[in-house]
Amino acid sequence: MRKCADWIDSYLKLNENTEPPEIFHKWVAISCIAACMQRKCVLPWGDLLFYPNLYVVLIAPPGRARKGTAMRPVMKFLEESQLNIKLAAEAITREQLIRELRDSEEMLTLDDGRLITHSSLTICNSELTVFLGYQNPQLIVDLTDWYDCKDRWRYRTKNAGEFDITNVWINILGATTTDLLRMSLPPAAIGGGLTSRIIFVYAGSKRATIPDPFVTMEMREIKQHLLDDLEQIVALHGEYKPTADYLAAYTEWYMINDPNPPFQDAIFSAYCERRAATVMKLATIMSASHTNQLVVTAGDFLRAVSMLEEVEQNMPMALSGIGQGKYADVMARVMVEISTRKECTMDSLMWKFRNDITHWEMERVLVSLESMGYCAYIVNTHKILYNNGFDKK
Repeated sequence: MRKCADWIDSYLKLNENTEPPEIFHKWVAISCIAACMQRKCVLPWGDLLFYPNLYVVLIAPPGRARKGTAMRPVMKFLEESQLNIKLAAEAITREQLIRELRDSEEMLTLDDGRLITHSSLTICNSELTVFLGYQNPQLIVDLTDWYDCKDRWRYRTKNAGEFDITNVWINILGATTTDLLRMSLPPAAIGGGLTSRIIFVYAGSKRATIPDPFVTMEMREIKQHLLDDLEQIVALHGEYKPTADYLAAYTEWYMINDPNPPFQDAIFSAYCERRAATVMKLATIMSASHTNQLVVTAGDFLRAVSMLEEVEQNMPMALSGIGQGKYADVMARVMVEISTRKECTMDSLMWKFRNDITHWEMERVLVSLESMGYCAYIVNTHKILYNNGFDKK
């Protein structure tokens, strides 16, 4: 029997009295469950196999949303020895990472007596750009290649021979800023590369200012219950079965989703192509959050879709400033400033960005933002008013 009615809900309860936004806590909880499920769980779909691995990256301006604070509780859970979760080192070379992936291989006996092996490794890093390095194209290619959980992945070295890794499974939970992300990713990773496989969880500010984030007896009890349930989630293995209502709900959603993607921006076109697969992965995680039965229901599916739609509302902000436009970088930072303050003036913007842009260039930026409905620029008073309905578009 589970101690928590739902793992994600209980985790959010545990972290109510903290400063990071709830959406950060929600997605680190999702990633934690995925890390425990590993490649031992799978949802077959015709000839396709969906494993519960995700690439989740928290994005926020520096010091604004407590990204590291949001990740810390989950990192402590995953380090618990009884869970035996294989975690990659936080600072590591590509060759060392490949060795850790190879060394993560384990053998599992299924209920029918069959033996299988899996190489399941979770990358959990609150400074993801330190892990990725500066425009490290080969590591980016490897992470892109591993996302689809290849049955076999070979790596040949000049001096150390050949690595033959069986049943690859990589799960990523990381955090960074838009500026650092832009510097660390080579152009080939944007759009159709690694970024199409990442769920970017963006927040512009912290949820609240909490001067007394003290641990209560109730919180200690919830934490222990969460750990006890993670031990049960780690033990899950086998094929998930979709119920009839899951099939009906997915079919109805898929027929609408395919011709109506959530983004029209070309930079997210490849992400949209993978969206249905992401929902499948999420649905198994939603199921594992509340039950040990290997089934996915319409409730699990609808919750997965709801989670994804919520995070997609602000996802474009994560990749803002990545583009060919002359002012793409500064425009992205001006957008964050306007949305955070809701109302500001040309003078205040010019003071903040005085080293990046001229007055004439700032006016061009504001005209562009106004034309896309992001804000109103009142020329005679020099006021800039954020359009609160923009994030609902």
